[in-house]
Amino acid sequence: MSGITVHAPQRSGDFVPYPVQDLRTPAYIVDMKVASANAARMLASAKALGVAIRPHVKTHKTVELALLQTGGVRKGITVSTLAEAAFFADRGWDDIQCVLVVIDLHTVPYGYRTDCINISSIDRTIEFLLSRI
Repeated sequence: MSGITVHAPQRSGDFVPYPVQDLRTPAYIVDMKVASANAARMLASAKALGVAIRPHVKTHKTVELALLQTGGVRKGITVSTLAEAAFFADRGWDDIQCVLVVIDLHTVPYGYRTDCINISSIDRTIEFLLSRI
């Protein structure tokens, strides 16, 4: 992979070039041209079909890719943890669907319930779906 340069985000939101061999691993590297083209194709397909999409952000957990997936709108995503719901709500997302898998609906830990209540008190629409395995 020598000679490949990636752009790493800094706290300011600016991206700076980084030689790939200097990155700590594991590292998350995205080809933004490919990601942008895939997102545009997905959004165009949904529009042509007249359907809304709700992209799942659990793999990348990034504002930048979530904005690509939603066409630049901070609305209509799916997350799989309470931490992800809080992360995106704190960054201005609305209409967040949080899909939580629990083993037994009767034994959901009290702290988990409290976290759901605390997150849902944020001035955002957050929908919780519980799935039992």
